Amino acid sequence: MEGVLSLVDLGHIKNEIRTMLSLLYLVIAVMLIFGFVMAFSLVFNTSTINIMEREQEVATMLTLGIPQWKASLSLTLENVIMGLIGLVPGYFAARFVMVQAMRLYETDLFSFVPALSATSVALTAFFVMALMVLSEWPSLRHIHRLDLAQATKRRSL
Repeated sequence: MEGVLSLVDLGHIKNEIRTMLSLLYLVIAVMLIFGFVMAFSLVFNTSTINIMEREQEVATMLTLGIPQWKASLSLTLENVIMGLIGLVPGYFAARFVMVQAMRLYETDLFSFVPALSATSVALTAFFVMALMVLSEWPSLRHIHRLDLAQATKRRSL
């Protein structure tokens, strides 16, 4: 058509935006996977060390007749309480890091407003606690398979 310098196809622009957003979603998914692996590693190591350090005390309790489920429950409750205590400073540290990361991308024309919904905070707390309980499973299996005679003997040395 005469007099037309350019044509803007909104469908093409929407497809470009969708393509770029899909790449962004992929980057976010990879970041979440790495974050999950790192969180699992940290929680697994912490809970394993805590349970293994208490192996002799647990062996003594089991030798005295306390059922295994009670000993496992006491270890799990101890780790869950410590996790709940750690959620509060973890929330504030994460909020601080989020605000600082958003400031890195601010310009005169572009700014972010940090926002967290209560649902996302609650879901994150739930998944962290579930991850903590799941990461105890190998250590608790070790406690259930413990040779009580050998473990209590090590304590007396």
